[in-house]
Amino acid sequence: MSETQELRFSVMPGVDVCCRTPAGAPYAFELIKVLEAPIRQFQRMQSAPLLREFASGFIESHIRESSPSVKHAAQLRSRVGGLLELLTATEPDRSVSSLGASDITLLRTKLHQHLERYSDGQGSTLERYYALFNSMVRAAKAEGYISEDLVVDSSYARPPVDVTPPFSLSDLQKLFDGYIYQVGGYVGRKPSWDPQPFKFWIVPLGVFCGLRLNELCQLQLKDVQPEEAMWVIHVNDDGKHQSIKTPHARRKIPVSQLLIDMGFLEFVEERRSECDGKETSQLFPELSFNEMHLFSRQASRFLMGYDRVAGYLDRSCGVATSEGGWGARSLRRTFAEQLRQRGVSAEVIADLLGHADPTGLEVTRPHYAGKTLLAARKETLELHLNYGLALTHVRWSNYREFRRKVGKRKTRGVNRSY
Repeated sequence: MSETQELRFSVMPGVDVCCRTPAGAPYAFELIKVLEAPIRQFQRMQSAPLLREFASGFIESHIRESSPSVKHAAQLRSRVGGLLELLTATEPDRSVSSLGASDITLLRTKLHQHLERYSDGQGSTLERYYALFNSMVRAAKAEGYISEDLVVDSSYARPPVDVTPPFSLSDLQKLFDGYIYQVGGYVGRKPSWDPQPFKFWIVPLGVFCGLRLNELCQLQLKDVQPEEAMWVIHVNDDGKHQSIKTPHARRKIPVSQLLIDMGFLEFVEERRSECDGKETSQLFPELSFNEMHLFSRQASRFLMGYDRVAGYLDRSCGVATSEGGWGARSLRRTFAEQLRQRGVSAEVIADLLGHADPTGLEVTRPHYAGKTLLAARKETLELHLNYGLALTHVRWSNYREFRRKVGKRKTRGVNRSY
């Protein structure tokens, strides 16, 4: 009777694979080579962590390595949470190794419906979720937890350039003729909306200063100060929770005469009196901060609407949503387009928008020769940013009196921002 040799492989704790062959048979070693890789893969998959645990570790590692802004980090965590809500809906404790082709189908058919609760769920929003899922799957495969190539292909084609359109002058006039600025029509009755100060100032500050939505929402009293015989708005990240998109976004924008006529400086001084001169107080205290949306969440909902409730843009100027593309950025885009049409150079527009380093403009550009940077900015705004609109009815004093008469609206259930 010939001698035999026994080959034993531990597949997982308590499970072994045993193979007996004639002693010295060379094919036994070939068998080891053939079986080793799939067995190791099987072992790795059996010891894989829960999908929730893996996803959490993946996104935290990604955030540490890429060092995104606080807002972007919060968005990434939220997107992973959204993906997990779908992927673990029927099996909360599923393993990351259970990911398969059926999950691709699930995301393609259900994710857009899931996102409709929070956004329009279209185009670039879906693409970001798909890209995050694909990255997470690649990481899982690299760890040996899955063996399939799982990729969600997006049919969304990213626009080659900025697609945010400006408002036409007629549509801009409609915004200034909307219910926010026609408060005289509420004599004897209370409005269905809360007349908060930011609702009055969000459109004027957008189209006459070119501020980003969060830049104007995060303003503190210290950011509106006199300098060089004019009033300026200082965009900065010096205060609590304040942030700027890029280093060049730190800038000072002169307050134009049109804003002064509307009563902007009156409003600022009223806020100073309310805060006993505490300069770090928010200009719009009704706007709260969170890491995901910074200070702009409520303002964005007011302009664009949410939960299928129309926002101010749609209610005052239906083109904003009927044709698509218009939004909060359109205010800033309108500011830039008006200057461009009036012949202001691209360099100066970039300076006012916070897209360029102002140092080079102040020293070398002929546009600002012989003037301080603030004086040149002030001159540009006063000469080229009139729009030719009828604005005599847009007065903070009227809105302030309206607020005094109607008081703060009491809300029940969901707080509607419109």
